[in-house]
Amino acid sequence: MTTQLAESAADVRRYDLFIDGKFVPAASGKTFLTTNPANGEVVGEIAEGDAADIDKAVAAARACYENVWSQLPVQERGKLLLRVGKLIQDRLMDLAAVESLDMGGPQLWTMGTAMQAVDVFEYWAGWRARSRARSILR
Repeated sequence: MTTQLAESAADVRRYDLFIDGKFVPAASGKTFLTTNPANGEVVGEIAEGDAADIDKAVAAARACYENVWSQLPVQERGKLLLRVGKLIQDRLMDLAAVESLDMGGPQLWTMGTAMQAVDVFEYWAGWRARSRARSILR
């Protein structure tokens, strides 16, 4: 199968890395093309992160945890996790369509995968309440 390139660079969407609350290109400037395996069409151009990008992302995540997340009351953390789940659910069809293009699976299957992500965020959003209830019942 040969890869078909978009008719113009404007037709290919570029996706950067999300580090420290911002979309940024890879430190190396490298990118790769992702293609629809069903027809070889280019789906997007993706920033190719490497060790330097991972180090930046880990440092940003650690700083966010230490300075923001760990300071939030548990109830606020739960609300934020529920909000992420709701945002995923609101964009479920879009996420499933993009994932189907990228990996070639049927959209019904990729919708199920996206719903599993919603379930994970909802589960962890309520974890504190469940663990508190268990300790009270003991």
